[in-house]
Amino acid sequence: MAENKKDLILDIKDLVIHYETDDGTVEAVNGLDIQPAGYEVTDSYPSASSGLGMSMVAVKGYRLLVLKFAVTNTGGTDAALDMLGTKAEYKGIINDSVRMNAQVTALLNALNTYRGTIPAGGSTELVLVFQINENDADNIGSVKLNLTYNDKQGTVVIQ
Repeated sequence: MAENKKDLILDIKDLVIHYETDDGTVEAVNGLDIQPAGYEVTDSYPSASSGLGMSMVAVKGYRLLVLKFAVTNTGGTDAALDMLGTKAEYKGIINDSVRMNAQVTALLNALNTYRGTIPAGGSTELVLVFQINENDADNIGSVKLNLTYNDKQGTVVIQ
């Protein structure tokens, strides 16, 4: 399995806790914990009443795969988080064979474009959105996220 390869030494926590800024320096965000929090398959995300910005709607023949992550600030001070500044790549993998790139969105809670502050002791849900073929959406057995960041790769098992 890919998870046993020595070159796969990155996990989602490494990405969030350390990121490269526009000027090339590496910044640390102390006290943040991020955990996979499941997924959903839907025709649109989020609901209009969520307050999370515009909704995304899957194109005909496709559905949206929404990977969810719980981000908690375990530190004693507010933590600024700039995921857009990481320049990381996110690929969803279903059933160990179907691969797709995360969508760039205007959602306020999108992990790949998130810029915000998580209050001390607070938590928030961030998501990655992928568009998948309807046939694949109906036959999901496993879901993984492949991360590429600073020439390192890692795989996070979502389910």
